[in-house]
Amino acid sequence: MSIYKSVLDILSRHPDGVPQSFLYRALPVSKSYISIVLRELEERGVVYRIRIGNTYIVRLAKPFSNRFHGKKLVIGVVWSSEYLFLGHFAKLLRNVLSMDLDVKVYPNAVSATVSLALGEVDAVLSPLITQLYLYPILKSFKIVGGGASGGGFIYEVSSGVGDAVASSEMSTMDLCRAVATEKKVIDTRNVVYFSNPQQPIEIVKKKSAKYIVAWHPITHEIEKLSTKMIADCFEFEEIKHCCTLAISNSIPLETVDKIANIYRKAMNDFRKEPEKFLDWYSTTTGIEISLLKKALSIYQYNEYIDRKNIDKLLQFINIKIPHISKLEEVFVQI
Repeated sequence: MSIYKSVLDILSRHPDGVPQSFLYRALPVSKSYISIVLRELEERGVVYRIRIGNTYIVRLAKPFSNRFHGKKLVIGVVWSSEYLFLGHFAKLLRNVLSMDLDVKVYPNAVSATVSLALGEVDAVLSPLITQLYLYPILKSFKIVGGGASGGGFIYEVSSGVGDAVASSEMSTMDLCRAVATEKKVIDTRNVVYFSNPQQPIEIVKKKSAKYIVAWHPITHEIEKLSTKMIADCFEFEEIKHCCTLAISNSIPLETVDKIANIYRKAMNDFRKEPEKFLDWYSTTTGIEISLLKKALSIYQYNEYIDRKNIDKLLQFINIKIPHISKLEEVFVQI
């Protein structure tokens, strides 16, 4: 059980709240780590804290539920034009499993992935690199399918100040930033992180970074400004996958198997009719259909995980703690 879910389970049993000190004593984590977890939950509006003297009382701000009922699959996605096959996925879920698809859109990779641990979603399409970094902490999901690649680029900002590069945190764009720096495609010492799709546009307008790494359709706006595209993130051999499908451990494995098979078939159906359901996707994400049509030529889709690429990726990020074998537990062969 993840620390996030453990905290929420404790709070659900104590509706009047508990002292913050109770949580780090009850759970096998440090005081500082509990503070980080609570800050994240508080920012998401899941919990709130009341200060009484020198003590914080922590309470749930809304009912917590991580139960999958089989009637609806709630999937979290990062705001982008990447998941154009989701309309096909929704249709097949309804026809094959009599299950509705509910899509929740998140502003960044970390928020989308953590939503699994919070019980906000049953599945998530978020960057593989984010899932790999967060899995040892959350342990609340398995990666069961591939996804899209493409759509990420590095731009040089005309008259951008300093040597900073702007990127979204712990994401495919951040991986691209790290690879490009390692290969000396860009020369930077500092990183500026943005947390929502509006911020990179402001960074470019204010010229507060020398480089910026972003994904479509943010790139559509960036290219209108004083920038020059200098690298395609997916030309780096270390970056094969962008977002992959992870499903909550709360869902029975036999159901995961069925969902994964439908997911793969949805991508095949999408290749045959790529423009079908674009209006559905536009309504879901708020992205204009004209931009989604341009995205059709930007992204490539692979419903399976490329394990050879995973090996290259793990070698590059060089995770030592925990041991790399622990990360291999996250993949399910279905």
